[in-house]
Amino acid sequence: MELDFSKRIKTQSNAAMLPSLAEVAVAYRAAQFIAHNFHNLVKGPTFLEDHEFLGELYGEYEGAYDGCIERIVAFTGAADVTGITTKACAAAAQINPNGTYLLACLC
Repeated sequence: MELDFSKRIKTQSNAAMLPSLAEVAVAYRAAQFIAHNFHNLVKGPTFLEDHEFLGELYGEYEGAYDGCIERIVAFTGAADVTGITTKACAAAAQINPNGTYLLACLC
């Protein structure tokens, strides 16, 4: 299905909907970062299974995040991707497996 973003969707609740969608986008983006980080750090006897599972998981979160961003753009004409990503980095940085610094290069 091809999406047409040339026209904004007009509803009565666009302004009210944006903060909620942005919060969901932050949550999906943070989950994507966390899953990707664990994907890169996983080790042990179940490495292959865990690595594959976490790779699929962060891919699913990426798709969900992208869907939220597309909806924000459709409803409002633009999305604050930098702001959303910054908030997601802050949330993801709270997870610190094995004493490593999560996503230092992204934050």
